[in-house]
Amino acid sequence: MSSNWNWFADNVTTFLESNESDFNLLQAILRNSPIHHLSYSKKVQNLLHFHLINPSKSHSKDLSNIAFNHLTQRKDSKIDRFLYSTAMVTSALLEWDNGQSDNATRNLDLALVIAAGEGHYHLIQSLCHQIHRPNSPQLQEHIFNTSPDPEEQKPVEESSGLRSLNIHEIQQPLSGDTPFIVRNFVTSIMGQKPALQDILYRWRHRYVPVEVGRNYVSVDWSQEIIQIKDLIQPKAESPMQYMAQHDIFFQIPDIADAVSPLVSFLSDAISKPPRTNAWIGPAGTVTPFHHDNDLRNLYFQLIGEKIIRLIPPNTDKVRPMYEPALMNTAREISEDVVVTEVILKSGDALFIPPQWWHYVESLSPSFSLSCWWCL
Repeated sequence: MSSNWNWFADNVTTFLESNESDFNLLQAILRNSPIHHLSYSKKVQNLLHFHLINPSKSHSKDLSNIAFNHLTQRKDSKIDRFLYSTAMVTSALLEWDNGQSDNATRNLDLALVIAAGEGHYHLIQSLCHQIHRPNSPQLQEHIFNTSPDPEEQKPVEESSGLRSLNIHEIQQPLSGDTPFIVRNFVTSIMGQKPALQDILYRWRHRYVPVEVGRNYVSVDWSQEIIQIKDLIQPKAESPMQYMAQHDIFFQIPDIADAVSPLVSFLSDAISKPPRTNAWIGPAGTVTPFHHDNDLRNLYFQLIGEKIIRLIPPNTDKVRPMYEPALMNTAREISEDVVVTEVILKSGDALFIPPQWWHYVESLSPSFSLSCWWCL
């Protein structure tokens, strides 16, 4: 553990030496805070360094609260992200010293989710690997049961109007305005890459942000951070929880490595890297009718099955929400609107053009990848 503390101290020094413009702000924060375990002094051309003295969980909590409050008040602040990450890594090291690996993991993941692990990203990834060493080179069990429950699955008849292409025909249509589906896209590209099942099982104790409630426009909607294993296999009394539109690839690089062939293939096809996010949850998660504004979306169904409903853009049969932040979400839909339905099975990909309204519902525990870009 001493080597981790030394690495941590080096990160602090390096960050402060590299961000001289933020030192005055840091000094003001520390002077006006109840943090007593931090000291600072001018070293090396009046650069400010601070060191931890007798770190404690209560002191780290004070610092994380100060940084979090500043983060919520300003659009973006590198120094506040660094202070928050520093506090959470300190807490994680203390928890791990005391044998509390889950608490340590939660603090590390909070640093990544809230503050991008500013100044400590590689240390955080190393600590996660140290805490969660694989017990066996082989998978012990799968955390996904991807067979839809016959008692809960809704009868669905797919519309026949959706184009079906193969992976060699998609480059030109990706610039178009018509949806299409590619069956077995993922399998064709990823080949013998390690199974996502195995990777998710290894990292099942990691914490991810989730939406709680039926969907994001429900009155009971809220957000939490929970372990992946509890997201995929929720307890009977748990409310609906959905990891929606989260960059788990930055948080857990092993998952990014697993899907990299898909992202690389698409990057070559569109001549730019897309923005990627992931969706993980149990059966029954719902994203209501909405559109992605001017973004194009190639939506990969990596594990499980989903039903997706599509409505063309520029129609007066869909009325958006009134709130400015939700104007891309439908408030009311006419009964006579033409809807195209498709079931995405594990390995399939669906292209959703800009402004197309789409509704997404999982038929089984599932893992999906969205790749967005603009022309």
